[in-house]
Amino acid sequence: LRAPALGSCGGDHSFDLGGPACVGKTGGSGEAVVDITSGGRPRRFRLFVPSSYDPSRGTPLVFDFHGALSDGAEQEGRSKFRDVGEAKGFLVATPDGNEQTWNAEVWCGKSMADGIDDLGFVRDIVSAVEDDYCVDRSRIYAAGYSNGGIFSMFLACRADDLIPAAASVAAASLVAPRCQPSPPGPL
Repeated sequence: LRAPALGSCGGDHSFDLGGPACVGKTGGSGEAVVDITSGGRPRRFRLFVPSSYDPSRGTPLVFDFHGALSDGAEQEGRSKFRDVGEAKGFLVATPDGNEQTWNAEVWCGKSMADGIDDLGFVRDIVSAVEDDYCVDRSRIYAAGYSNGGIFSMFLACRADDLIPAAASVAAASLVAPRCQPSPPGPL
């Protein structure tokens, strides 16, 4: 994987909202807690939609993953991605991990031990969001803290068809031979 990651310091780096057109999308701006079923389990995520959201234009979606023994609500407070999403015009999905962990096929906790399909959960979130919102599929990104950072890197490696770039904070990296996205993407 190669740099740069999701953004850079300074200046106005708002997303170009010229993504693909949509029709019939009914979702509006604001915040919601969304319950879905994924892999036969009840799962939850928070969705933030900026006030600038236009239901007829594709909008970037950024995932914000919490660390182990945390949850989406705590991660929202840590990352402040809602504020950035409002300022820059992107959707933010902040999911809750199963038993407060993510399965990235390496450490960590209950999700890995139970073989939870968190990659499937991410795909299910995208589908659920797309039901009501115009998402630009070419601009779905992942970011995370600690175990959520490891999971973000896992997504960049194993879901490169969905996640073209990822950012990780306070997390160890995946073993390089296990990460072979094609083509390589920014991390």
